[in-house]
Amino acid sequence: MSIAFYALWNSTCFLLSRLWLSKADTIAVAYVIPAKSPAMGVPLSNVMFSGLSPITASKIQIPLVIFPGLQIAAGSILTLVFRTWIGEGEAAELKDAENETGRRSES
Repeated sequence: MSIAFYALWNSTCFLLSRLWLSKADTIAVAYVIPAKSPAMGVPLSNVMFSGLSPITASKIQIPLVIFPGLQIAAGSILTLVFRTWIGEGEAAELKDAENETGRRSES
């Protein structure tokens, strides 16, 4: 379930940010938006579910502790994908710049 939520939020944020942001900014959004932290989630769950036994509260907090590890693993894999995506864009920009320089020298 955590993996599905991560994929859902990450892909939604990626697609929406691609509408108006550059590639580099889109990648930053893809890493920042779905981020969750045990430092915020654990105290929040204690407040929301006050009065539960410690065992039940711990069971509720397990996904909050596992999720950052999933984010790190997915982020490591996405680094390879994003590096290729950025590399293709930089290669196209370099080719355009070379073509522009060639046209100027011919004039």
